[in-house]
Amino acid sequence: MAQQPDYLHDTAYINTLTDLAYEYTSGYTDSALLILAGNAERCRESGYTKGEVDTYIIMGDAFQTKGSYENALAYYEKSLQLAKKINYQIVLSQVLKRIGIIDLNQANYPEALSKFYESLKEAEAIGNKELMGAALNNIAIVQFYHGKFNEAKNTYQQRLNIEQET
Repeated sequence: MAQQPDYLHDTAYINTLTDLAYEYTSGYTDSALLILAGNAERCRESGYTKGEVDTYIIMGDAFQTKGSYENALAYYEKSLQLAKKINYQIVLSQVLKRIGIIDLNQANYPEALSKFYESLKEAEAIGNKELMGAALNNIAIVQFYHGKFNEAKNTYQQRLNIEQET
């Protein structure tokens, strides 16, 4: 590190921080947030927008784990706007899913369903079967909660078909 005085702006360093923070989001949320303190700003200064997007997502994950949905949504919205700006397509589906899960957890089913359909659309646009399956699973959950059992069954079947393809 001493030989690389600008290591704080190196993408490998930034990615390592985000990877480590991600591992901490499920059990050590405060540590995850401490690790990422200033990381988004470093990314912005370096012109590393993908790193900034990823930082915001992980910060949102940490706040969601803590049950601080308002903060989580704020970071997810930041990541969503930046991802749209740079056409970071895989992230669009992932963030929409995360926002939908918050809506689902708060029993805001119409909004959750809307986000899950948006997530599915983004996953289909890039042909990512894993994300498509996750979106379909979440859609089926909302349908099930609404008592639309036949729709839920059909959606789960679509998800199963994707799983069998992959």
